[in-house]
Amino acid sequence: MSKTIETLRRPVFKDDVLHSHIAETYFHQKPKVKTRRKKRARALNIDLAKTLLVVSISLAIMLLLYISSAYLYRQYIDVLKMKTQSLKVINFINNGSVNKSIISRFEFRGYARKIKNSSIKDSIILNSPKKYNWADLSINFRFPIDVSSRNLLLSLHGNTGGEKIGVVLRDVKNRSIRLNDISLSSNTKDKVVHLASLKGDVDLANVNHLRIEFGYAGESARQIDSPIDVTIYVNSISLAKEK
Repeated sequence: MSKTIETLRRPVFKDDVLHSHIAETYFHQKPKVKTRRKKRARALNIDLAKTLLVVSISLAIMLLLYISSAYLYRQYIDVLKMKTQSLKVINFINNGSVNKSIISRFEFRGYARKIKNSSIKDSIILNSPKKYNWADLSINFRFPIDVSSRNLLLSLHGNTGGEKIGVVLRDVKNRSIRLNDISLSSNTKDKVVHLASLKGDVDLANVNHLRIEFGYAGESARQIDSPIDVTIYVNSISLAKEK
């Protein structure tokens, strides 16, 4: 017992203190907290959240604008359609001017070409320069038009007289009918086409296309694509209510 007590009472040497300090330093060191990385991660998360919020709001606004613009456009077309149907005379072409409020697409097709001539006023010129080919003036409406109680009025003439044109109507179901050929004179004449007889062939209450076409009928197929000069002058095209 005396040796044990003496050992416990023995003072601690400097070496023992040093070893204890080394042990506490290298084996019991508390881990360092990396505060900077956490702050960066939080900043990135906040920036990402803000970006997603801005993108979401922008997409929502764009979608809302698209829906509202489409709705307003449909409303505009409905009002324009009602206004057009109430007119006594619906003008598609008037003195060579195209009514763009009703016509969505106006083009020359096939071998047709538009000729600009300063000496010709108040007319749209349809030209077909080759034999055994076709040329037409195509008109698409912005909305279907009810022509069941109307007559088609044409004011036009040919360059030399004797030219023949065909008039085609098409409905919303893509059904079309070609009217009887119209013979032209060299002077401007008004032509009236009664549409009541077309019932059953096309849906006259929903016509969305009209075109004037020319096809040359020669004597020999060997003359195909040989030059010709067929010129038609269109002053006006309209639909008038029957009296």
